[in-house]
Amino acid sequence: MPRKIIPLLLVLSLILSLTGCSTFATPERLSQENRIQNIPPEPEIFADLTQSDGSWRLTNINASSGQLRLNDFQVNLPDEVGSARGMFGLLPPYKIKPGPLQTFRASPKTLIVTPLTVFTLPVAALLPLGGEFHLAGSLFFPIGGTYGPSQDGYTKAIREAKAADDLDRRLPELTSRYQKLIDRQNNLISAITDYNQAKAAHLQKSEAQWRLQSALTLRKKIRVSISNLSGWQTTPTENQILDKLSFSADKEDWSAPVLTTPLIQKIIFPAKDINAFEQALIKADTSLYETGKSTAENMQTYTDIYQTHIQSLDNVNAKMHIDDSAVIRNLYAWEYRISRPDVIQLQDGALNSDACYCMSIDRRKFHNVTPSAFTAEDSSVSAQWTPSGIHITNKTNKYLTIDAVTVYYDYDVKTVGGSNFINYLELAPGTSTIITSPFSTEDANSYTLTRDEAAKKFLQFGLAIKYRRTEDPTPRSVARRENLSLLPILENLLH
Repeated sequence: MPRKIIPLLLVLSLILSLTGCSTFATPERLSQENRIQNIPPEPEIFADLTQSDGSWRLTNINASSGQLRLNDFQVNLPDEVGSARGMFGLLPPYKIKPGPLQTFRASPKTLIVTPLTVFTLPVAALLPLGGEFHLAGSLFFPIGGTYGPSQDGYTKAIREAKAADDLDRRLPELTSRYQKLIDRQNNLISAITDYNQAKAAHLQKSEAQWRLQSALTLRKKIRVSISNLSGWQTTPTENQILDKLSFSADKEDWSAPVLTTPLIQKIIFPAKDINAFEQALIKADTSLYETGKSTAENMQTYTDIYQTHIQSLDNVNAKMHIDDSAVIRNLYAWEYRISRPDVIQLQDGALNSDACYCMSIDRRKFHNVTPSAFTAEDSSVSAQWTPSGIHITNKTNKYLTIDAVTVYYDYDVKTVGGSNFINYLELAPGTSTIITSPFSTEDANSYTLTRDEAAKKFLQFGLAIKYRRTEDPTPRSVARRENLSLLPILENLLH
């Protein structure tokens, strides 16, 4: 390329940059320039900007999304910003992807980079209407830049759409009518919601009272029977069992009527254009009037249905259930059997068959069974075993040394003494001490038996002490072992 052409191209690009660059569009600028006064901010209405036969119109009017928010004419612009460059024709020109950016003329701000200077080149020289470089643009020095939707392009299209459908006059009136319809609908929905909630609360309260009354009826009429086969006299009484039973009532589910109302938005939207929007508002107004009228009639009808159902609760056939979990928790000390119906029919407030909660107490359970006390003694020493320990008393006026203690429980023998005995216990004259028993009550037997069975059983228990007098080192012993009747031991545990 001749050297004289390069300065001419640079001067030309500078002139074009000063005359051909337009402003990028922003939602705020577009709203400020194109909004229509006296349109309420709520409820929101949207539309698309569509070109047909060379002119722009508002289409697809709806309540959720669109290119334009009609309340303030704020445009939902695309987020993307494109870039373009070329280099002596060696790099192919970038193309703008099809999308919202091609709706209006792009307006890139482009840089031409040379070793000496930086200039701004207008979009017109680089981006044609189709969205890619002219061949001339791609032959320049290295080029880089950005493009986006133009303020002028959007504004021109919006003004065309306004003029085509007289939006400056019609849109405030139509949006105001739409807002009043929404307010009427919200008031109706609020009234219906209050009605449904009030009826549901009344029904819930009435059915709760019916369940309580049914439970009280069953409580009065159910028969509680206890057969004590165990022989023990501390079994629960019938009244104690009845107090711990709980009753619940079921009935067939009843589908309560619920008032509803169709949403007028489904009648109005989507509207293909502003004329269709106007006709839809007229249709929605008529529909809302008819809905309000029918709702008032249905309220009275449903109120009568509720009242009839509530009055019929006294005669409904109920299925009663017994919950005896509290009874079971208190029978941990017994071996028992329970016979009861799973479901009890209550017809017209009366039992249709004999209902019995029948219990058989078979045996009593006893755990960690030991005598309350057991004594072994002679003229010099007394030893008494209790569950809390062994009480040893020196009955002489001399010192005694305790060398060992043994406890017998059935076939179990536990001894503490010798090197296991702490400090070879020495007792002063006339004094007592308590030592830990080598036999723990946690190792004692457990029984499940009737009173008659207990009368026939015995428990072998014994206690032995090995000791020495101070003036006589000869070991001495005192011991006692007996077969104790189990019945007195168990009866003592019950008191």
